Amino acid sequence: MAPSTLVQAGRCLLFVNRDRGAGCGPPEASADGLCPAPHRHCGRYVRLVARFTPFVEHKYLEVTLRAVERMKQDPEPTRMLSVGPDALNRMPPNTPMLFGLQDIQCSDSLEIGRSRRLVTALCTEELGFSQPDVRKPALDLMGVKYLLTPASITEPRWKLLPGYETNLYESTTVLPRVFCPETVVDARQMAPEAALKAVSGDDFAPARVAYVNGMDDRSATGDLGIVPAQPAPQVHVSRYETNSVEITGDIPVGG
Repeated sequence: MAPSTLVQAGRCLLFVNRDRGAGCGPPEASADGLCPAPHRHCGRYVRLVARFTPFVEHKYLEVTLRAVERMKQDPEPTRMLSVGPDALNRMPPNTPMLFGLQDIQCSDSLEIGRSRRLVTALCTEELGFSQPDVRKPALDLMGVKYLLTPASITEPRWKLLPGYETNLYESTTVLPRVFCPETVVDARQMAPEAALKAVSGDDFAPARVAYVNGMDDRSATGDLGIVPAQPAPQVHVSRYETNSVEITGDIPVGG
């Protein structure tokens, strides 16, 4: 059998068979085996191909939610969280990074052990399966400014932003990515379970106290390594990149 010829006419693709006796008409339809147009069988094939060949505008091939654009436009290096009643009705872990968003959840090889343990300690199954509890103060410490969910959140610190495809909430208590707490506790002098319980508890106040693992011995005083409260210096992130962060402000020596 001879190879077929591909004919492109506008947006339609027509395959014409050069084998006499095969294809879209009787052998005697043409001297060279091509179906003469308008042969009724060829017309059917052309209409069939034209009807089922996808051709859409590019804007419909990649649809970005307005809620995603809202989070991306935030000038600060923030994080987000998405929860839902099941795995499909939320933005799955690892998906936000495709849009340049930072999610506190991740899966598989992208997980970091200590981060995973903290996120797990914050989880609840109230929405149907294990997900971070949006009421936990530790979310403020982790920089979770946005919450994307189909669920209705009644926690006062979450403010609903109107006009989006699904519920988009903004935290009114989120802490900046860099700040100076009033008190620092050397977590090395605590049992790991105790330190994790303190950070993941409902009464944790991350703006006032920070539990640090591996702090400088010279900066700690007292049995638990508590540093006396001092006026908090003003600091901010002046440059934030994938592998480097630049912090500017009144940073004390050795701080």
